[in-house]
Amino acid sequence: MEQNRVPKGLTSLLGKSLEGVEEAEFWDCCLIYKGYTLVETWRSALPDPYVKSDLLKLSQKFTSVLGLKTVLLGFAVIGDPTLTLEPDYVYETFFNEVMVKVRGVLEGNDYQAYMGNTFPFGITKESDEGSLGYDDLDPTLRARERKSEAPANWDGTVVEFLKVMHTYLIVYSRCLVNVNKTLEVNDTDRIIYLNLVFKLITEIYRSTIQIYVDQIQNLSQVTQSLRIVSNLRMLSRSSEEFLENVFRGCVCSGVGASKIEHHNFINYKEKALKDLASIFSKGISSAESSRNEMCKNKVTSLISFCIDSTNWIPKKPRDTPNTYAIEVINFLKITFENTRGISAADIESIFFTCLGHISIVMMNILINGSGAFENDTNYDVGYAEKVNCYGVCDMRLDVGSLEAFCDDTGVSNLSQCFKELRQFTDALLDRDLGMLCEEENCDERMRRYPMLDLTKLKAVLEKYQGIGLAEKMKGGGGILKLDKKDVQNIIKKIANQI
Repeated sequence: MEQNRVPKGLTSLLGKSLEGVEEAEFWDCCLIYKGYTLVETWRSALPDPYVKSDLLKLSQKFTSVLGLKTVLLGFAVIGDPTLTLEPDYVYETFFNEVMVKVRGVLEGNDYQAYMGNTFPFGITKESDEGSLGYDDLDPTLRARERKSEAPANWDGTVVEFLKVMHTYLIVYSRCLVNVNKTLEVNDTDRIIYLNLVFKLITEIYRSTIQIYVDQIQNLSQVTQSLRIVSNLRMLSRSSEEFLENVFRGCVCSGVGASKIEHHNFINYKEKALKDLASIFSKGISSAESSRNEMCKNKVTSLISFCIDSTNWIPKKPRDTPNTYAIEVINFLKITFENTRGISAADIESIFFTCLGHISIVMMNILINGSGAFENDTNYDVGYAEKVNCYGVCDMRLDVGSLEAFCDDTGVSNLSQCFKELRQFTDALLDRDLGMLCEEENCDERMRRYPMLDLTKLKAVLEKYQGIGLAEKMKGGGGILKLDKKDVQNIIKKIANQI
């Protein structure tokens, strides 16, 4: 070994069983063989229980130093049925080793769209494209020609995760083959191993999904959260074929050969498929919720930063939208200008989430602070302490700029997010507002402004600052100009109906 030469005894045992093993692992297997031969020299002199106990300690010692993957490869080479590890020990050690690798992959994520040409286990850029086929578990991931230059929805961690899983499960299946050939292991023990195969896969997926979801809270860009949701969808799509691949690979290797084993193996696989479907459904839903919350917080911060400098009782209406509206629109444009590769469903979802939230925040700016309406959201960005007709005009101009942005996105019905706010500001500036607030004119009010909420209208009017008589007499502008007395009369009309 010091001379980097393979021991003669190992050469006769190896044959072709170490094909595909990396060089470092090959020499580790030699070390395992060396330790095993030392035990063999005095094995016959000791009772069997002592031998098995010593071999188990030797096995666990090798595992702690070399890693489970290498040890199982070494045991497969040696081929001795007594040289095994306890199922629970293998499961826990295997799970921990895999998750160390997986965390390393996910923590190094750059969230860039995947541009490689390897599409394993059915994760394809094009949803109508066929899946990769495998005859067993052992082949390496195969390359596939890309049909276009458009990037995938997901990033490279998806493929890297599957590579880690694929590599380790090859070793785990070999361990199963070794157990299956062991005469001293009864059917119950074999079934325990078969169950642990799919339990292991399920738990690795569960932990990986949670790592992805937890990452969203620490991201700085909304597009990164979109990428994570796409990653989870791709992993969900590939999970069924991955599980089937493991099943076929194990069966082809002789695992679950007996009738009772095969029956249980199929049942474990079906249960794992159902468990994974549930795990992914909850994980994707949680990721989407975290993503949406992140978007809401981003736009809330922008509006909150700008709202203090906004004048809601100006002496004349503005010609351009308020700063907060401009900043929000610029944020959305910059964030989603490079969305090539993100699915249309995700883009639409995030637009509706952001703009629907912006509409709610803008409404709260008008209605909060009067005491007549209770804010039912957790996104308090401040509010207009006083508002006059020109402040309402400015809000309507802000709404118009956001509606124009909605139309420019090409997302159908997106501008409907501002429908209530549009009707609300229009009603406040309607010269017929006094007449429409009379109870006998309820039908006409509903015809013109079906989404107008009288409680919200009353809340704004209670902090409405009427203009002076001289300004009111000037007229012009095509908008309703109320003095203090007019405001009180309309409030009384509304109060009798709510």
